[in-house]
Amino acid sequence: KTAKAAADEELNKAQAERIFARIESAISFAQQNKARSIVLIGHSSGAYWAARFL
Repeated sequence: KTAKAAADEELNKAQAERIFARIESAISFAQQNKARSIVLIGHSSGAYWAARFL
């Protein structure tokens, strides 16, 4: 692996961790507020991350 490829991989991993933490936080908030159901939707790259989270 090149140094750039390794750096890009680290950035992608950090981005995924941030996004998944935000999704988990939203789900936790919904559960704390006694949501009867939770629907995870996204548009464009949000759809990619929603599907990847599942």
